[in-house]
Amino acid sequence: IRRPPRSTPLYSSAASDVYKRQYQNSILMLLILLEGRKAGFLQDARITMEIQIYPSSNMNSDLIDAEVVDDQPELISIVEELSKSDIYAIDTEFHREKTYFAKLALIQLRWSNRLVIIDPLNLDLSVLSKVFLSNSIAVFHAGSQDLEILHRAAGTVPRSIFDTQIAAGFLGMRTPSLSSLHENLLGVKLTKGDRLTDWFQRPLKESQLQYAASDVRYLLELHQVLTERLIKLKRYEWAEAEFVTFLEKRQKVIDPKDAWQRIKEAKHLNKQARGVAQALAEWRELAAQKNDIPNRYIMSDLALVGIAQRKPTKLSDLKNIRGFDYAQYQKEKGQHLLKIVEKLGEDQEQYVEVVNSEEAKQKLIENTQELMERGGFGSPTFFVNGDDMYFGNDRIQLLENIL
Repeated sequence: IRRPPRSTPLYSSAASDVYKRQYQNSILMLLILLEGRKAGFLQDARITMEIQIYPSSNMNSDLIDAEVVDDQPELISIVEELSKSDIYAIDTEFHREKTYFAKLALIQLRWSNRLVIIDPLNLDLSVLSKVFLSNSIAVFHAGSQDLEILHRAAGTVPRSIFDTQIAAGFLGMRTPSLSSLHENLLGVKLTKGDRLTDWFQRPLKESQLQYAASDVRYLLELHQVLTERLIKLKRYEWAEAEFVTFLEKRQKVIDPKDAWQRIKEAKHLNKQARGVAQALAEWRELAAQKNDIPNRYIMSDLALVGIAQRKPTKLSDLKNIRGFDYAQYQKEKGQHLLKIVEKLGEDQEQYVEVVNSEEAKQKLIENTQELMERGGFGSPTFFVNGDDMYFGNDRIQLLENIL
């Protein structure tokens, strides 16, 4: 590793709308995919736009030395050069085990014949916005958390992305790891790093820097291989549409009112209990953000669901809630928690209403033909609970079982 010199709104309406959108969007996409497959539309799909394949570089990636940048003038110089590049690879290293917001420790960049590791601890990262808002394509691997962290650090995210994990999914691979893509597509075996390494120790060890560099060293080669295969299978437009959706979703700040949706058990509660879970999850999320600690430090999911089910009315009731830290909730703090539960008991109209699935499904079926006549079969990605992605035969089988 080469270092430069130092000089150089309402619970019911909001939740109901979410349920309707998730259900309608998923079923509609599945209906469209089935009809398109039966009608032969998918097999006859053609790439109607010119797709640019960017060579990763003119030299062997193994020979590129990684540079460590830890001063502002050098970072500005990097930004000026990088903003003129057509494409670059990017990754981050961070910790969030003890905080609500991830703490950024490193940013790795690879473009042309350069590989740079940015030490951001004493830098103003807002200058990266010039790169992100340019026409350059940012190549990530499973970039969900990277986008969240970069948005918080630089105030914006790349306007155009390519995610190698999503792209590989359209080639029939099940959410592949970075190492498996390297081995299967490039014949490169990445060195395993220490998952528990401290990215905030300074100076960083040579092994840490080498591991960080490896995350982006071959990403542009992966982009090239994946792009060529997607074009050959006439699936590039599908992947590109998914990149846009993925990017839009990751730019949205999580509304505390929607925090309950990330609690799996909460989705199986009855209407009234779900309303309590919503209120508790919102309160927990706001408290976690304010104190910058993981929401599990405020209250575990298990305890939250238990309270929603039992609806305790006095402090002693909380002792019998599984997973509840009673010692943390006594006196004023415990009373405040009980008031949240009590308030939801009074506001019946704020309870979540579950969408009528059969009615929504029938309406979508009635509108499917019109959409098919427009040729709008779109990108065939299917999301379950907004997180798990199914591709290829897995998606077809899932679709046919549901319908």
